[in-house]
Amino acid sequence: MRTIFIFLLISLSSSFGNELSQLHSWTDLNGRTLEAKFIQANDTSVTIEWNGNRFDLPIITLNEESKILLQKLKGQAEEAPKNESNLHEWKDTSGRTIQASFVKSDKLTVTLNWNGKISVLPLSMFDDASRQLAIRLQVASQSPKNYQRLVVERKLI
Repeated sequence: MRTIFIFLLISLSSSFGNELSQLHSWTDLNGRTLEAKFIQANDTSVTIEWNGNRFDLPIITLNEESKILLQKLKGQAEEAPKNESNLHEWKDTSGRTIQASFVKSDKLTVTLNWNGKISVLPLSMFDDASRQLAIRLQVASQSPKNYQRLVVERKLI
């Protein structure tokens, strides 16, 4: 069962949000291409990791396809949870635990940032305490207008 839990987390995390940690083709205006991992970007440069070293590439030197890729990855990085230091312990129904940051939750799933990977997992796989944690964290992230609706939907009163 432990193997199934780990396999499920790895397979789900590999399908959701791991583009940031993958190698991508970066091509300059002269047609030279290298495979490197996106690290971060600002208005003028992109930081990549190539062969274990980090380099800053000026955005103006990239071809149009690489600039489109950059915008996509930059958007994903900005959407990634900003609370990575807010790790919580999540326990499945068999008692196995992981440390992960909360991203969001709905009635059926919880989205977690686990070791830099965004994973959407069914709430049913977690114990009661972890499900309640997901509800509390989602409620805390809601605006006051949505808070009352969420409280009523989940019968938290």
